[in-house]
Amino acid sequence: MPYAALLHDAHDDVTRKAHLVLEDLSGSTVGWDDLGEPERAARAPDVARLVARFHGAWLTRADLARSVYGDWDASREAARARRSLARALPAGADLPSGPLETARRLGQDGEIEAVLAEARLVGLAHGDLHFQQVLWAREGEEVFLLDYQHVRPAPLGLDLAHLLAVRLGWLERRALAAPMLAAYREDLRAAGVPVTNADLAREWRVGLALNFAGLWGLYARDPSDLFRDLLLRSWYALEESADVTVP
Repeated sequence: MPYAALLHDAHDDVTRKAHLVLEDLSGSTVGWDDLGEPERAARAPDVARLVARFHGAWLTRADLARSVYGDWDASREAARARRSLARALPAGADLPSGPLETARRLGQDGEIEAVLAEARLVGLAHGDLHFQQVLWAREGEEVFLLDYQHVRPAPLGLDLAHLLAVRLGWLERRALAAPMLAAYREDLRAAGVPVTNADLAREWRVGLALNFAGLWGLYARDPSDLFRDLLLRSWYALEESADVTVP
C-alpha cells in the first residue's frame, strides 16, 4: 500500500498506529436494513449477544484495555457531560418543557457526578452502537460488529441505552428490549461477568443520562428534526427509567 498515510508507523511504539486490513464482507453478509420486520425481531438478540461478548472480552482483560485506552475518569466524563448540557439552544429550537428541566437539573453541580457514581460496569464502550453496525453471514452463524472509531472507556450502559433507547422508537423498544437485555445478561455471564437484573437496571439509567447529555449538545449545534427526535427518545426513556424492569 504505497499510498498509505501510516505506511512507516506500523511498528511505532509511541503512536501505536498501524494498518488493519479487513476482508470485504459486503458480498457474504446481510445487514439490518436487508431484513424484514419478523426477521429483525428474531435476530435482535444476536446483536445483544455480540455486544455482550465485546464488553465481556474487555472487562475480563482490564489491564490490556487500560494499556491501550487508559483509565476511565469519572470527573472527566462528568465535565464532558456538563459542557454538553451547558450549550444554549438556538432560537427557534422546539422542545417541550420536560427535556429543558432535565437538562437544567443534570447540569447543576454534583448531579451528573451522582449519576456516574452508580456505574459499576465500566470498560470499553463501542461509542456509536446501532443496528446498522452489525452484519450477519449469509452462510453460517457468524455475526460481525463494525466501526470501532468511537471506542473509549465508559460505563457500558452508554452502549445499551444508545442501542435500545436512542436507536429504537418506543414501540420497537417495548417489543425488543426485554429479549435483548436477557440475551445480553446471559452472554455477559458466559464471558465471566456475572450481572443481575438490578445491575442492568442501574447501568441502563447511567447510560440514559449520558446519552441525553450528549444528544443535548448535538441538538444545540444542529437543531434538526433528526437530533430532536433522538434527544426526545433518550429523554422519554430516562423519565421511564425509575420504573425500569429488566427480564
